[in-house]
Amino acid sequence: MEERLYQILRGAFTYHVSQEEETIFYKRAMMFPPASLEDKLKERFGATEEMLTQEIRALLAEGIAAGAIADRPLDDLLDGFLCLMDGLFLQLLYYDESKFEHKLQNIWKLFWSGIAGS
Repeated sequence: MEERLYQILRGAFTYHVSQEEETIFYKRAMMFPPASLEDKLKERFGATEEMLTQEIRALLAEGIAAGAIADRPLDDLLDGFLCLMDGLFLQLLYYDESKFEHKLQNIWKLFWSGIAGS
């Protein structure tokens, strides 16, 4: 379970690092959307987030059922994971790939220890 969730996180950042120009454009567009595109960008982001959320929610529920993840409210666990992703996404602005990799590994260990089942 831990590895599957970690791979979702890692996969997102592997993509963003390999697609640097698109990622920079996306960040700018989401933070400072042109008025004419704001609704369309929010709609597309919402659809993408919904697909990701369904997958993560299912993994978290599976982990709770298996005892690998602490029995906590699913929405709380989901929000924590999504906030972790969002925070790491911003870290891509500030750090080179090796520093980012170190931060990813450290924060994952901390996050997992906070949600792991007994």
